[in-house]
Amino acid sequence: MSDSYKLVYFNLAGLAETTRMLFVVAGKPFEDHRIEREQWPAMKESPETPFKNLPYLVISKPNGEQWLLAQSFAISRYIATKFGLNGIDLEEQAKVDMYVENVRDLMPAVMKIMKSEGEEKEAAIKDLKENLLPPFFKKMNDAIGRSKSNYLVDSGLTRADIQLFNNAQMFRKLVGGVDESMKEKLSEKYPHIAKVMLLVNGNEKIAEYLKNRPE
Repeated sequence: MSDSYKLVYFNLAGLAETTRMLFVVAGKPFEDHRIEREQWPAMKESPETPFKNLPYLVISKPNGEQWLLAQSFAISRYIATKFGLNGIDLEEQAKVDMYVENVRDLMPAVMKIMKSEGEEKEAAIKDLKENLLPPFFKKMNDAIGRSKSNYLVDSGLTRADIQLFNNAQMFRKLVGGVDESMKEKLSEKYPHIAKVMLLVNGNEKIAEYLKNRPE
């Protein structure tokens, strides 16, 4: 028997989506436990959520023992490493961490947009779109271009590519969407990222998951 997994998060993509997709790509079953916003205040005070945040992962051993892992990037790193989606050696694993951390650098700007309103929100969106995303996309595009594969590291698909895929979609929503003309311009400017987006979206297991996941 093997370990079983329960991933707890809100009923949205957000910080849990990369881990969900890692389970899907690895072909490993897990309980995708989604909660509504109104459930969170009571859950937050429960002993079952010692870090007082979501997502968290409950790992159950065949002998009945359980342990809990919190923090989205720690969870995705653990699952990716366990199921062979975190690079094939220490060098690639370090690169995967580097690229994921590069994504995480943008999270304060994302949170500012989500928590602000009116003119402050518009200014935060403009800052992300005009000042933060262009250098981020250039760094990631150049990194993919240096790789021997069409992914961020030479061995192929890792959690870094899935993280990039999910965050690029989130950035698109935050800045007000991307029409077909803008999509073509972005694909021309960042062709390697565009390729990764197509490859991840076209992965048979991910495509099936995306088709059936809750909105």
